[in-house]
Amino acid sequence: GDDGNPQDLGLYDVLVLFEPSRRMRPEEKAAIINYVTAGGGLLAVANHRSADRDGNGWSAPEVFNDMFDDNPVMADPFGFRFDEVDEELETALDGVLDAGHPVIDGPAGTVAKIGFYTGCTARLTGSNPQAVGLVSLAQADQLVVGVAEVGAGRVVFVTDSAIAGDGTDSHGTDQHSHD
Repeated sequence: GDDGNPQDLGLYDVLVLFEPSRRMRPEEKAAIINYVTAGGGLLAVANHRSADRDGNGWSAPEVFNDMFDDNPVMADPFGFRFDEVDEELETALDGVLDAGHPVIDGPAGTVAKIGFYTGCTARLTGSNPQAVGLVSLAQADQLVVGVAEVGAGRVVFVTDSAIAGDGTDSHGTDQHSHD
């Protein structure tokens, strides 16, 4: 509500939360949920449970689930949860569940498979009929990509942060098989 503040979510179309690793304050959780229900977009990128990057006891699946479970706005606001697990496959997943969905079939082409290395999974909770899985592991209820429409907004979730990587890191690692 303060368009003079460059961090006011109302100034943006999409908020990207990429592997958050600290518990959010109640007002941050409320701002995110209210932003989405009012028409904003959220890209929620998690990772495996053991990816506690700063050693504070919080990994991305726990941070997101805490927002879903303990916020001042509504219980289970989006209709999915991240499973607090470590799945290590290091393979391309081709379990596309809805090839016609605009997140999968877009202007740059149709996604046939995605890289998955070490991440978690997600599942739909049943509270939001507008939440759907788009890509899964071996079983359709082990989701790795999904989408939820909430109020006037939308959320896309991804369970492995490596989806944005190119196989390199700041330590000089170069694993082009993870591109």
